[in-house]
Amino acid sequence: MAVPVRADLALRVDQLGGRLRSNLARTVEAKHAGLTAAARGLPKPADILGRLAQRLDQASLGLRAGLKGLADRAAIRFGRVSGRLRREALLRDIAQRRLRVGEQGPRLRSAGARGLRDRGRALEGLSLRLESLNPKAVLGRGYALVRDAEGGLVRAAKGLSAGDRVGLEFADGGVDAVVGKSAGAGGGSKGASAPNKRQERLF
Repeated sequence: MAVPVRADLALRVDQLGGRLRSNLARTVEAKHAGLTAAARGLPKPADILGRLAQRLDQASLGLRAGLKGLADRAAIRFGRVSGRLRREALLRDIAQRRLRVGEQGPRLRSAGARGLRDRGRALEGLSLRLESLNPKAVLGRGYALVRDAEGGLVRAAKGLSAGDRVGLEFADGGVDAVVGKSAGAGGGSKGASAPNKRQERLF
C-alpha cells in the first residue's frame, strides 16, 4: 500500500481549505442578499410611528366627543331632577305627606286605644287569675293555715301529735294553739284547741 508523501498531503489540505473558504464566502453573500431584500420589504420606523400617531389622534378625537356627549346627557338629567327639587315642589310634597298623615291619624289613634283596652282587659283577667291562686285569698272564706313550731305549713293531721304547738293563720290575723289529740284516719277526734270550735279542712 502506497503512503502519500507530506507534500501531497499539504496540497490536498490547501485544496480543501480553498474550497471551504469559497463555500463560506458564497453562503455569506447569499445571506447578506436575503437580509437586504427582507429589509427592503419592512416598513420604515417613521412610517410605523406615523400610523400610530394617526390612530392616537383619532382615538383622542373620539374620546373628546364621547366625553362631551356624556356631559350633555348628565346635564339634561340634572336639569330634570333639579326641577323636582325646587322649593315650591318640596313644599308641595311636604304638604301632601302631612295631609296623608293627618288622614291616618284618627285611625292610628283608634287602633292604639283599642289595643290598650284589649291589653287592659287581658291584664285584668290575669290579675284575677293570680288572685284566685293566692292561698291567702282562701282565708277570707273561713279557712285557716296551720303552721308548726318552726313555721312550716302543716298539710295533714298525721304530721301532728298531742301537745304540739301550732299556729293558726286566719284572714284577719293569727293565734297560737296546742294540739289536744292527734286525729286518726277515722276522724272524729278532738282537734287543736283554738278560738274557732268548728273548722273546715283547707286541703
